[in-house]
Amino acid sequence: PSFVPPPPQSPLLQRLADRWKITWHQNVAQLNALFLAPGLEPTYRGEANLEDPWFVLVRDQVNLDETQFLVFLEAAQQGEKPDELQLAMNVSLHGLTPLNPPPLSAHLHWGTYAESMTITQGRATFPPVPLFDILNDSMTAFQADLYLTLELAK
Repeated sequence: PSFVPPPPQSPLLQRLADRWKITWHQNVAQLNALFLAPGLEPTYRGEANLEDPWFVLVRDQVNLDETQFLVFLEAAQQGEKPDELQLAMNVSLHGLTPLNPPPLSAHLHWGTYAESMTITQGRATFPPVPLFDILNDSMTAFQADLYLTLELAK
């Protein structure tokens, strides 16, 4: 089977007076391109393990000042709870970051789903998103854009 790479990410970088904010946006067409209809079958998965059920929703590298941020947002539909997606985020910092990197706030808004968490580096999970919050009534296509925001924790 062939795997279609995800669409290119175009994050919005905002520099505010005392902080910065990076926002990624995946519109409905981009999200639907990541999945095959009907249902949630992958058209793209990470290269590390093609048997892995995780879908890559956001994959990007952002250079901010002298620090490079590698960000992944992944989703998996688990067999025991087929009516929701598990969500995990990976953040890696490279460059002139302190030995103990500052905590970051991650905010995810997708349809009626809105959650936030604090992450430094590594992998952290958002609460699962119910499919009825993000899919159309026939549960065959996404109906809501996805927004992921990363900023320094307050």
